[in-house]
This record gives sequence, C-alpha cells and structure tokens, in this order.
Amino acid sequence: MKVVVAGGGYAGLACLMALRRRSPDAELVLVAPGAAHLIPTRLHETLRRPIGDFRRSFSELATGIGFVHRREALPITLANLQQWQATGHIPLADGELAFDALVVATGARPRPFAVHPGVIAESVFRTRGGRKVVERLLASEEGASQPLTVVGGGATGLQFLFQLKDVLEGRGASPTLRLVHLEKRLLPELPVSCGDYVRRRLESAGIAHLPGTRYLGQGEGEVELEEMESGRRLRLHSSDAPEMSTVACSNQRARKAGIIRPSQSPRNRCTATGSMLAATGFWPGGGSPKTIG
Repeated sequence: MKVVVAGGGYAGLACLMALRRRSPDAELVLVAPGAAHLIPTRLHETLRRPIGDFRRSFSELATGIGFVHRREALPITLANLQQWQATGHIPLADGELAFDALVVATGARPRPFAVHPGVIAESVFRTRGGRKVVERLLASEEGASQPLTVVGGGATGLQFLFQLKDVLEGRGASPTLRLVHLEKRLLPELPVSCGDYVRRRLESAGIAHLPGTRYLGQGEGEVELEEMESGRRLRLHSSDAPEMSTVACSNQRARKAGIIRPSQSPRNRCTATGSMLAATGFWPGGGSPKTIG
C-alpha cells in the first residue's frame, strides 16, 4: 500500500509514525515544500536561541521513520482533491505521484494583518526566528522602553509574551507590555482554572490585559483596538519603533478541504472520503485514523 501525506507539520509526521507502526511494509511518501520540520510549540524560544535549534531536517526524519520526502507544495483545493481522488495520481513537477491513500495534513493559515513596519507576525518567527528582532529593538534608544503589544491570548501568544518580558528584562530593558485578546477569557479551550492562573500571572508581572478586544491595526505611535461588546474604538499609546511594536499571534484559520465526512471524532478534526483523509491537527496520543482507504 502506498500512502502519500501532504504536510510536514505535527499532523503529517504523527500520521507517518502511526502508519509505520501499524503498516511496517507500507510505502510512505511525504510531500512538503520545506527542507525541515519546525517545532511550533517552541517558537517563542527563538527570542533567545537560533531558529536552527528547533528545526529537524526531513531527510533525518525520513531515515528514522521510513518515508520518502518530495519537496513540493501541493495546491490543496476541493477541485484538485476531487481530481486526485478520481485519478489516483498527484501531478508533481517531475511527474505524477500515484497513491492508494492520501492524507491531507497541511494545517492552518494565519489571519492576515495590515502591513506596518513595527508589526511582527508569527510567520516572521517561523522563517527567521526572533533573536535579530530583539537585538534591533534593544539597539533602539526608545524601542525597548515603549509599550509593546502582543495580540492573541492563546498558548502561542502567552508564550511569546512571557518570553519577551524575560528576554528584555534580562538585557536591562524595562518594557511596558500589554496583551490584546479577542475572547473574554484566556485559553478558552482549556478549563477555566487554567485561564485564571495565567490572568493572575499577568497581574503579578504588571502586564496589562485587554480581553474581549479586537486588534484593528498599528498607527503612528498608537495601536488601534475595538471593544467587542460596546463597539467602542480605542487608541492606545504604542511604540513606533520599526523593529517591533506589535507581535501578532492571533488564532489561525483552519484550511477548508471541502471534505466533511468524519471517520472518527478525536480532539482534532478528521475527515475522510474514499482514499483521502484530511486532518487539521496532530493525532491525539500519537494514534492514527481507524481506516484509510
């Protein structure tokens, strides 16, 4: 059996490992555009360490797990998925790739943010890391002492927020940090006690928290916000340093594969049709789908 996995993130790699355990003789192919897997849960650590510390080459992983890596980006659309399903082949630059089963694990795409010199999106840290950004900020006369805004009160935003505070204070800076969060409470996907604990940590650290608030954009020396319940617009003083004034770590948009027929209902979304399966998260506990094909 030949299984093609599209996407080299947690979902794709966990699926490859689960398939290898359950089907030792299966032919596994990973199609992903990059040369390495980036560990997303440690992205905030790039504020201190080189981003290379958190990358694992697909060639190394391929040897350990037992798969072939084809370095290419697949155009995941409903029309393409239907065509591949009908033909059993995926057109690649160097020819067609046949499959018995296709797993789509391309993850999510970040929400777009208006372009501004000081707005640093999460994608920047994924490609270049954060150490150079921090160094440029510390080199600025006013950058590290002006208010800095982190957008997004999920796990990624909170990790960046506390890490940024530790890094800047460790270098002698005195940053004024604020957290802007669209939801009314922190970590809404976790028990209330978890969000309450983090809220107390924010208070003790002197970090301003603006829940139920939408980030609208970064202007000249101010950040533009909107209170969700009242609709009132806010303009708060912010750093206008081009190095970094806002770190955008908002919730991400799940890709729509257009195939909505669940094969199982774990904590993440799994959908399957025929010989194709779509996943927007990693398999819980390293498990795998009950059926593929």
